[in-house]
Amino acid sequence: MVVRRRSLADAAAIEPAWRDLACRALEPNVFLGPDVLPARLAAFAPEAEMVTVEAPDGRLVLLAAVARRRIGFGLTGRVTALWSDDYAPLGTPLVASDGPGGAEAAWMALLSDLSDRGGGWLGAFALPDQRLDGPVHEAFVQAARRLGLAWARHGSHARAALAGQRSPEAHRLAAIEPRRRKEYARQSRRLAEQGHLVADAATVPDEIRAAFADFLALEAAGWKGRSGTALRQEPAALAFVEAAVEALGRAGALTIDRLRLDGRPIALLLRVRDGAAAWPWKIAYDEAYAAQSPGVQIMLQASARLLDDPGFRLADSLAVAGHPMIEHLWRERIQIGTLIVGPAGRGHFGVRLKGLEFEFHDRARARARGLRDALRARFGSRRKAQRTGPPA
Repeated sequence: MVVRRRSLADAAAIEPAWRDLACRALEPNVFLGPDVLPARLAAFAPEAEMVTVEAPDGRLVLLAAVARRRIGFGLTGRVTALWSDDYAPLGTPLVASDGPGGAEAAWMALLSDLSDRGGGWLGAFALPDQRLDGPVHEAFVQAARRLGLAWARHGSHARAALAGQRSPEAHRLAAIEPRRRKEYARQSRRLAEQGHLVADAATVPDEIRAAFADFLALEAAGWKGRSGTALRQEPAALAFVEAAVEALGRAGALTIDRLRLDGRPIALLLRVRDGAAAWPWKIAYDEAYAAQSPGVQIMLQASARLLDDPGFRLADSLAVAGHPMIEHLWRERIQIGTLIVGPAGRGHFGVRLKGLEFEFHDRARARARGLRDALRARFGSRRKAQRTGPPA
């Protein structure tokens, strides 16, 4: 196996082999594919490298993005880490099993390279936002054991997912509580009473561009705009998402689900697809209709469209654990967490220390998020009541 470290400038040269690997990967990850990763790294980590593992016949059998970064509070300094971020919290590398030695050998090549780089004075490196219950993780475990590496899982949690191979009606009856089904149906009727309600999807490039422009406007008009975190207010993030939307749209890998009332969008969902896998990526809705839950309504529409596709197998929500909306709609769960890895013979201390830092950091973030949500619920609900009056 040959390990190569490549800069962003090399992305175009390896694109055909990269796309071939994405098609053969044990677990799809569209956010590490050639339509997303170059723009993502250019926006957030231009110094990052793409690491590829090549089989003797020249085919790629693994691709990951690697950077030196602060993870947790950063008290123990920068560490080498696979790239993941809040815009695409899925760090599982693209790994194929058809090279010599299978996926385990591909992992061994990558882990050996990361160990040789060093993880600072701790000697540890990190693999954030890994799926922990699939074949790629199984291959990692075997590779780490064979190399004698110290490693530990941190922050393991269940993330909402949607499994295919059933009808939308079967999913609705099995996954959504009767009380909620009744309430969602009532809210949909209330929306329809206010005008001509249309639920459809933009699937071709010209439609996608127009729908994405609507998305940006709708997002900026809501709480993200008020808090300064809408895409229009984040130049680097906007450049990344614009480039990814354009590339994914051309590739037929992006759908924008739309809910429109009298021609005006009241909810929009960017939904990404790679083979049998899907991800609801970004959502925006008109807060003037919050009493009718347009965000829930569009997720129900998107779920039905996925389940109507016989080729669909699994959608990863990308949501935080305990998400108040998606966990009531999607009942399947996948396990996600960070892997902390240390070199053979000297990495146990670094793994333990970095794990403690991660634990304290996650507790602090959870408390901050809880305070933010409480303030938003209290003061946001007052603004909504003043603007829209009592719920219908």
